[in-house]
Amino acid sequence: GQKVDGRIGSAGEGVIYTADPTVFDDVDPTAPVLPVLFAARAVDVAPGSWVAVALNGTVAGLGPVFVGRDGVVMMEAMLDPSLMIPGRNDVQVFLVGEDDTTLHPIGD
Repeated sequence: GQKVDGRIGSAGEGVIYTADPTVFDDVDPTAPVLPVLFAARAVDVAPGSWVAVALNGTVAGLGPVFVGRDGVVMMEAMLDPSLMIPGRNDVQVFLVGEDDTTLHPIGD
């Protein structure tokens, strides 16, 4: 993953709602199961957009925004578990800019 420093642009539109926002509050990187699938509901984010998820200041995964079977707009990204640290992990979500370089922070 690449560091997000120097790549952050203006705030993006939309909000991301994860099912369990506390899942990264107390991570044990040696555990047999880690929260590597980041799945969330996306509100006011256009399907077809791409979202980057950063862990501790480094892009850990990318995923598309899509319309799920139930009609809900969602996003999913597989995260690199090597970027998880013991304890609380800082999670940031960004819309990937049209230049595929700039990251636009979106709310959660």
